[in-house]
Amino acid sequence: MSLASTLAATGLSFTPAVDSLSDAPQPAAVADEYFFPQTNGLQYTYSNYSTATPDTSTYQVVVNAQYGSYTKLQKQDPNVPSTDVLYFYKTKTNSDGVMQCLMSREQDGSDGIVALQGLLEVGSSWFADDAKTIEATVMGRYDTYILPGHEQTYQDVVVVKYVDNTKSSDVYEVRYFAKDYGLILERTIIGQLSEISNLQLISRTKVSVTDEKKDPNRWYDRNARYIAAPRTDDEENK
Repeated sequence: MSLASTLAATGLSFTPAVDSLSDAPQPAAVADEYFFPQTNGLQYTYSNYSTATPDTSTYQVVVNAQYGSYTKLQKQDPNVPSTDVLYFYKTKTNSDGVMQCLMSREQDGSDGIVALQGLLEVGSSWFADDAKTIEATVMGRYDTYILPGHEQTYQDVVVVKYVDNTKSSDVYEVRYFAKDYGLILERTIIGQLSEISNLQLISRTKVSVTDEKKDPNRWYDRNARYIAAPRTDDEENK
């Protein structure tokens, strides 16, 4: 069964259901506000329609306490412990002082992209990779957005298109990011009407997580990430 048939059989369509595309002035959209939160215990359940049989999996946010490291969305399996990760992600400020939100399939970020950057104004663009072969462009911003086939409504959604200049021009990716949620829809498009993958957020929940014991001789930021060891009295007096 093709992806198109699969989507049709589940009541989904290629065209996302949208309540309103805003033309009115809106507050500035700052990249990190539309990215995954750094909150331990958040669980994202996604359905992946890239195969004949849709796969639904839950991924939990696991924050790495080491400052500057990647947080991960790790797959949760009640029967078998899993090391599968949907994405590693983090935010940083580049040398020009611009906020960047990074996503990668690899823990070291070697295949990562700058998913979001700076102020997300419609039409703004940036290079999403170090080689400057992937160009990202903000294509739209929605006041209200409903995923096709689902009743979940998201407020304030930005849409970003990613074009890899090393590949055919009719193959590209589109990602939808909802404010305070992160990624809610990821589509890989080939041609004008065909999709070769479709990842949709079904739900997000919060589970209780036991915090790791923190070293009292270290400082941590609000996301429980290690910053530095506090200075001693002798160091203060130097």
